[in-house]
Amino acid sequence: MLRNHEAERAVIGCVLVGRASLDDCGHLPVDEFDHPMHRDVWEAVLRVHAARKPIDGLAVAEELKAAGKLAAIGTGIMDLEESCPILAHAASYAELVRQAAMRRRLDALLTEAARSNRSGKAPAEVALEASAKLAQLSSAVRERRRTFRDAMEVLLERFHEVRSGGYEHYLPTGIDVWDELLGGLERGKLEILCAYPSVGKGAVAGRILLNLAQGGRKCSLFSLEDPEIWLPKRHLAAKSGVPVRRLMEAQRLPEHYERNIEDVVMQSLEWGDNLLIDDRSGLTADQIGVAARQDVVQHGAQAIVVDNASEIDVSGSDDRHDVRTAHAVRVLRNVAKDLNVPVLLLMHLKKLGNTTKEPRYIRPNTELLKNSGAFAEAARKIVALWLDEDDRDSIIGTVLKQTEGEKDIDFAMPFRASAGLVESVGGRKRAGDTGYSQDNRGAA
Repeated sequence: MLRNHEAERAVIGCVLVGRASLDDCGHLPVDEFDHPMHRDVWEAVLRVHAARKPIDGLAVAEELKAAGKLAAIGTGIMDLEESCPILAHAASYAELVRQAAMRRRLDALLTEAARSNRSGKAPAEVALEASAKLAQLSSAVRERRRTFRDAMEVLLERFHEVRSGGYEHYLPTGIDVWDELLGGLERGKLEILCAYPSVGKGAVAGRILLNLAQGGRKCSLFSLEDPEIWLPKRHLAAKSGVPVRRLMEAQRLPEHYERNIEDVVMQSLEWGDNLLIDDRSGLTADQIGVAARQDVVQHGAQAIVVDNASEIDVSGSDDRHDVRTAHAVRVLRNVAKDLNVPVLLLMHLKKLGNTTKEPRYIRPNTELLKNSGAFAEAARKIVALWLDEDDRDSIIGTVLKQTEGEKDIDFAMPFRASAGLVESVGGRKRAGDTGYSQDNRGAA
């Protein structure tokens, strides 16, 4: 049933005569109601409630009069008051209203998918968009309005699940120092990994992806900048001992290196399906969001990595560039929040002005984020990478933001240049700080 006007009348009637509160009805939003008059009356009910006045027919009529809608409704308010059932179960009627609204949204989504299919758009693209929107719709099925008590019960359930090994709130990156200082990648949060070009964003993100996949956790990489083979090449180089630049040379390698490569390839077959790679160029944030939702819902991806922000298509003529960029950030943040997965966004730092020092050797700050307002606000964690002239074998990470933890701290990750990846072990918190050290885990 796409419409249930009787249930709408029952809900409004219960509230108007005082047999139910807005809490009893789950604070239904106006757009859950289908009948135009019911929407107008319910909007007036919400305004009365917002003004902290008692909700009754007279107060609602005054609100409708102020909005210029009372004349059109006439005696409708009296009729709605009389619609309150003798046995008032407002919560049950509210749920019927919700279900009808959900069916209307589902019907509209399927109609849109059918229209797109007839328009000549590629069937795979139509299916991908439709399935992702279905996933987004299903994530909104739970009751919208929650109490602190509800949230506490969810938290306690998570506590028990975490302690029993059934749930991971933080996905370990496998980089020891990162996990000690930052916990790992946090579910439901957008996190940013930023640096100047050629500092090591791919070296760190690639190591994280490989560690997740080899640990049995599915993850999804949107490689907007480089072709799909960039990470397999680095993994092959790291495991075989062949420098990454030599892998694609024409001459045959020494026999022991050839055997190493074969062994690495065979071993990767055991976990290679855990890493999904989309290397299409010029994707918009909405397209990434659609595909990411599909990866999570259909393929079970537990983490999303987007490389990188500057390659996301934010072109358009309707809005300012900063507005479109802010929209892109919100899309990625909503993917994380709605699907309870971490989203790691790689991005470049802003070019420096007057300086004689190479930017990659300068310790970053939040002012160096491109469009820093939108990115810094949406991200829950921001790690900036840079290089230390006195420590050429490491990539340095600076925690610029961490909403639930320490920030403005530095840590070093050993870097193997021949493979283009950081090492998982051997990292340290920088000298002068207390906390993590290779010999004193857990002190941070």
